[in-house]
Amino acid sequence: MDVTHEEELRTEFRKILYDLSQSQNILQDASGKKKRSSFYQELERLYYTEGFQHFTSDIFIVLKNIHQDSSKGSIDVLGQNLEWMRRKYQKKKDSNGETKDIESNIQKLYDDVNLEISRILTDEADAWKYSQERKINQLDRKIEESQNKLVKVEKKIESSQKEYIAILGIFAAIILAFTGGITFSTSVLENLHKSSIYRVTLVVLLIGFTLVNILYLLFMFIDKLVRDDKRVIPISPLITFDISVIAFVIIVIVLWSTGFVEGRNQNVNAALSQENSFTSEIKDPTKEDEESSGFELKNQS
Repeated sequence: MDVTHEEELRTEFRKILYDLSQSQNILQDASGKKKRSSFYQELERLYYTEGFQHFTSDIFIVLKNIHQDSSKGSIDVLGQNLEWMRRKYQKKKDSNGETKDIESNIQKLYDDVNLEISRILTDEADAWKYSQERKINQLDRKIEESQNKLVKVEKKIESSQKEYIAILGIFAAIILAFTGGITFSTSVLENLHKSSIYRVTLVVLLIGFTLVNILYLLFMFIDKLVRDDKRVIPISPLITFDISVIAFVIIVIVLWSTGFVEGRNQNVNAALSQENSFTSEIKDPTKEDEESSGFELKNQS
């Protein structure tokens, strides 16, 4: 068979399928018998053409197009109409007296169409099932992610509560340490005149050393809780301060052991005594004049 002629016959076959899918009553209403006879004649002409047979691919294309575009018909209607044609088909003689029998062809057409309909519906059901399973899996993943986020948030909230409590406790310790240091320092300064300069200086240095170290360490701990990173907080300023305080303490102890302040006080007192003695030896000029005048008056008398 010529390829072009074959394509024309296949096109006519596809058109018959499209026509049969349009209406469910096309073969069953008052004019249905005439319509049915027309379809039988068209199919007999096709199937009795030498070399023609319907292709499953044509059936699949028609069904797929109909299923995707409802304006072209319905695959259910097509199946029902083919079922009606299969049951109502009767062998008849044509005008030339020849009997044409395409019952087996219609039977095979009906079977192939229903097979393709089942395949399309099954594929669609499988696709829908796969789509739903994929949506369910996506939903499960989202639920799992949400649960993980919720666990992280709960842990973060719990950790934040602990951090807030720790920070409040540290600030309370800072306030207590600072207040206690100020109170102690005030007491020391009030009794400054009752103790030696060495003791007062050592006490002030020790108070400053203790307060600065405690406050610095507490603020370092707060900074670590608030920032929550691996940044290393420098302690070189604290080390420099501690070394300076220790150096001052050593100097004070050395001065105390050598009696530096006492020796200085003795030297100052000795200088003041010498100055007072020298001042007392110097006579007042007015007083000497008065004594001289009295001595002369006494001689005259």
